[in-house]
Amino acid sequence: LSGNGDVANVAGTGNTGTANGANETISVTGTNDSANLNGSSESGTLYGANDTGNVNGSNNWLNAASSGAADMINLNGSNNSATGYASGSAAVFTNGWSGNWININGTGDTGTVTGNNSVIDSHGTSDTANLNGSNDTGTIYGTNDTGNIYGTNSWMNSSASAGTGNLIRLFGQNNISTTYSSNSVIDSYGSSNTAYLNGSNETGTIYGTNDTGNIYGNNNWMNSASSAGAGNFIRLFGQNDTASTFSNNAGIDSYGSGNNANLDGSNNAGTIYGTNDTGNIYGNNSWMNSASSAGTGNFIRLFGQNDSATTYSNNASIDSYGSHNTANLNATGDAGTIYGSYDTGNVNGNNSWMNVAQNAGWGNGIALNGYSDHATITYGSSISALIITQYLPHGQTALSTPDSASYWNGNAIQFINTYSGYTAGGSWQGGGGGFAGNQLGITSMLGSDTLSSAQFNLTPNDAIDAQSLSAMMAEVNQAITTNDRSAIYQGAGWNKDVVTWSLAGPDGVGSQPTAQETADAEAAFSAWSAATGLQFVEVSDPAQANIRIGWGDLDHSQTSMVGATTYQYKDGIMQSVQITMESPDETAFVQGAGGDFVYKGTDATLTQVFTHEIGHAVGFADNNNASSIMCYYLGTSNQTLSSSDIAAAQALSAVFGIGQGASDTTAAPYGISPRDSSAIASLVAAASSLPPNAISSH
Repeated sequence: LSGNGDVANVAGTGNTGTANGANETISVTGTNDSANLNGSSESGTLYGANDTGNVNGSNNWLNAASSGAADMINLNGSNNSATGYASGSAAVFTNGWSGNWININGTGDTGTVTGNNSVIDSHGTSDTANLNGSNDTGTIYGTNDTGNIYGTNSWMNSSASAGTGNLIRLFGQNNISTTYSSNSVIDSYGSSNTAYLNGSNETGTIYGTNDTGNIYGNNNWMNSASSAGAGNFIRLFGQNDTASTFSNNAGIDSYGSGNNANLDGSNNAGTIYGTNDTGNIYGNNSWMNSASSAGTGNFIRLFGQNDSATTYSNNASIDSYGSHNTANLNATGDAGTIYGSYDTGNVNGNNSWMNVAQNAGWGNGIALNGYSDHATITYGSSISALIITQYLPHGQTALSTPDSASYWNGNAIQFINTYSGYTAGGSWQGGGGGFAGNQLGITSMLGSDTLSSAQFNLTPNDAIDAQSLSAMMAEVNQAITTNDRSAIYQGAGWNKDVVTWSLAGPDGVGSQPTAQETADAEAAFSAWSAATGLQFVEVSDPAQANIRIGWGDLDHSQTSMVGATTYQYKDGIMQSVQITMESPDETAFVQGAGGDFVYKGTDATLTQVFTHEIGHAVGFADNNNASSIMCYYLGTSNQTLSSSDIAAAQALSAVFGIGQGASDTTAAPYGISPRDSSAIASLVAAASSLPPNAISSH
């Protein structure tokens, strides 16, 4: 047909009809026939089976009718359209020109555009639409259809009126896909693509790089696969949606409510802006925040290592189950629990609380830096936990007795001791340490970060962890810096006449000390008993002892420490003390000139170390007076109590009524409250500059 407005019917088998003019029509009703539209504004319909249509002109359209099957239409021109109604396998293609439009209405049909600025719409069932060019578009209106974008700068949607089970895959770059229907799927394998899940019960997976996923619907999920590249990002705007990043260097933000954001890879990041959202960090070196603009009820859990979480919103929570994680509560009414090991909790807001659980591991720390905050540590059999408070006066520690609370600047600190065995755990700034060896090296070490960075090989029987030792180093540094030679009150003392003590053997729980070790401990207690009037009574059961002495590895080769003491107190009254001596299995004893045990490589005798550490148990901190037994350095010039030590001890006993009917229940009767640590510190410091007995208990 070469004219205008002509009509041809192709009814046989293997025939060809060609329209070269304008406004012409070809109808193919046979089998294995061909129709060629080479002109303009021409039309054609394939009613038969296994027919082929070639549209080589412009502004033409060709249909594959529902009565046919296995037809193929090739759109080789520009601005042409094709519609496939045939069920089975009617295939519609374009071959590189632009502006073509394909409609698929059958079952199991395929439409592919390889040109630019082309369109595919799928209205059938189990059809496939492929966008291979640039700036192409497609919409799925059917059911169980598949859309593939292999080109660039293209988009494909699954419309709100579409059925279920549709799948769109993005293989190119800078493409966009949106699902408005339910139970649909978007997977992205390319880069810099964007996927929108706007319906409900939809899913998506990102396998590419620098892709973005947005979930606006409800009950949807989207993942960034473990095989994906870096830089993928998922945002949750709906409700009850879930996103997981199994790849590294990915991110999730949640703006909706009731959503779950899971960071499973490494170096991932996330921010919660919504309400009642949950964030889980399973990977390492990742972080997640609850923004200040977020609603209430958000919850973040840390299961990995070296992760961090921060709540800037109110009434949010952080729990840590991993190790070496950091949880920051920066708002008001926040809460957190540490179940892991070597985790740090910082409570920087107000009216918030953080706990260390009973079954938590070693080395956890909580810092209360706000006001009216609360922290609870429940000790188990192998827990070494601590509390730091920013507002404690010098020499006081943030420890209290079981089932009680102490208050500083409105912060409440509660300790619950659930273990009746050998040790009750660690402390922060509770007590001090004794150092021995090369004095110049020790002074240099104390002025560095050696202690705080050392890795200590501590056993479950030890009450000391690296953080506690660092606190002791800070206390000693203050004495050195201020050159304080007077006695320094540590913040608590005993208000009863009888104090019990126990001594374990160096080989752990149940082992017995040697006769020499026992004799040296008895000599040290006798010296302090004579100075203070306290009656120190040895008991065999450590659980019944006020002062428990054990042994451990204090890493003397790095720290120069041969003894360390931690304690608990309430309202200025000492409650329990743990002394840890350097084990002879770590630093051996040698025979001194006087027959005493001496730690090898030092001038410190065992009796001297006992005496120094018991001084901490009595209530004194380290000082910088070389003749005082409480000098941080244990050498040849301070092997027993000096006159200044005795005078200070007498003054301290006078405050607490020792020998004057003091008991567990009576308050100090001599005018100064045990809570008034500043007044006691001033009295003790003044007394240490006077001879013994200069300050009377009356």
